[in-house]
Amino acid sequence: MYNNLKTVSSESYNNQSQPQSIGQSETNENLGELFSEVISFNKHVNIKEHWLELVEKALEPNPFYSPDYLCALVDHIASNDSNHLVLIWSDQNRKELLGLYPVTKKGKKNGYPFQFTCFLFDDLIGICTPLISPQAPSEIWHSFFKAIEKKNELSNIIYIPEFYIDGPTGQSLNAYLKAERKINFHRKEFKRAVALPGHSTDLKTYIKGWSSKKKRNMRSRKKKLIALGELTFEILASTDPGYKSALANVLELEKKGWKGQQRTALLSQATTKKFAENAFKPNVTSPHINLALMRLNNHIIAGQINLISQNCAFFIKSAYDESLSSFGPGLILYKWVLQKMLDENCYIELDSCANANHVLEDIWLERKKVQDVMIAPETKGYEMRLKSLSIWMKTTELMKRNIKRLIERV
Repeated sequence: MYNNLKTVSSESYNNQSQPQSIGQSETNENLGELFSEVISFNKHVNIKEHWLELVEKALEPNPFYSPDYLCALVDHIASNDSNHLVLIWSDQNRKELLGLYPVTKKGKKNGYPFQFTCFLFDDLIGICTPLISPQAPSEIWHSFFKAIEKKNELSNIIYIPEFYIDGPTGQSLNAYLKAERKINFHRKEFKRAVALPGHSTDLKTYIKGWSSKKKRNMRSRKKKLIALGELTFEILASTDPGYKSALANVLELEKKGWKGQQRTALLSQATTKKFAENAFKPNVTSPHINLALMRLNNHIIAGQINLISQNCAFFIKSAYDESLSSFGPGLILYKWVLQKMLDENCYIELDSCANANHVLEDIWLERKKVQDVMIAPETKGYEMRLKSLSIWMKTTELMKRNIKRLIERV
């Protein structure tokens, strides 16, 4: 079907006031004496300036772990006394923040068979890559695991959902695990649709990887939409005039569609509505937020909410007028954003943040491998516990899907 489907390789990735807590120092050949500490999430305000600096220079961008977005999520959806930040500093004076790992404790209270430490994750978090400095990242991972071992409240069984294992952060983790002889268990994996310029300098070159049928369908659908009136596109930053009203229109479109019927739209629940009001409010800069919009006769018929970090766009929410679904307005808007990246160099990467078999796989040709990673010490009993936890999670997910199907049939 596709002539030019590509998986992103490791080489491709590479071409791209103080809290009260107990900490410890780790001597390191490359960075000197690192200092690590574990603080309660509610102390984040004390390190926000350092956190913002790390977001901009991190080895791999992750806007979901930037301060304003993650704090909105914790405040309104994932509030928990067990939420912590594991911080890795350049020295005991906390001169420079080199690593930030948001984690939470899971256990029997959450319905699991035993306790483990999980990177903060939710349906509104697209990836769980921690924020670490490009300086000696394997050593920063070393300090993270040492900090977890010293924190009695947190288990040394680590679970990282949705992690780009082939990215530079994943490479540095694998290097650490090989050196330290840790058990590394991959619970599940899939390939996610992304768009990278690669050798394509314009849209015409890029879509040579599309099938002839896909090209015809996209041209035909857009032509039919244009026949209904004036079709226009734009990107609005959260600092632009009109952003607030455009955001309200996009969220309302989402609520009116199938997501609203399934109560997964942001406006469907009081908690997610409050989250959206805080995370996407005008003038938010951590992360930068923009809206990609398509209008027909000046009315918004499709929109995307994007988080921007290190010039990469991460899609978090999208909606379209479902009365026009036969024209494929969502796909037409996705194609336009792709064209903006290729023809105007406004982004260096588009990340769908989607599960496997998403509609974006029809037009974005590159893939990133996403894995759920489980890690534990290489000592007796831990490997069996990891396998048991993985089986338990898989069984629970299957039960939830079956229950959902039964409800839909009713």
